[in-house]
Amino acid sequence: MAKKAIKKPAKKTVAKPVAKKTVTKRTARKPVKTVATPVVEKTACACGEHCHCCCCRGHRFLRLGIKVILICVVFMCGMAVAPLFMHNGNGHHPMKFDDNGCVILESVTCPKMLEVIATADEDANGCVTHQEIRAAKHKMHHAEPAADAE
Repeated sequence: MAKKAIKKPAKKTVAKPVAKKTVTKRTARKPVKTVATPVVEKTACACGEHCHCCCCRGHRFLRLGIKVILICVVFMCGMAVAPLFMHNGNGHHPMKFDDNGCVILESVTCPKMLEVIATADEDANGCVTHQEIRAAKHKMHHAEPAADAE
């Protein structure tokens, strides 16, 4: 007889539970866009950007008025100080007089003034005095304009 192979019962193996590993997937992050909001500066009175309450010279008309007044003050100060810096103030031409009170013609530099002095000698004594010069200037400044010939 042939030998039969006897089957032995197979050992039961206890399967150990396998712990599953957690797999984390890394995702590429997109850069976050930050939008900068404009900063609004508030005035000291907290009225806002276009303040019309006149609390801090916010009104355009008031600012214009203040500027005009400042310009006028500077102009008036300049006019007050100007005569101090002028060499021959009040529009006088420098003329020298001799001991007799007559004008020395070499001291006069203005050609128009020389013409006035030449006609200013009223008493024809060859000496032009202060009074004669004053009278000639008055006639020169207050003369009527010559009429145009047609």
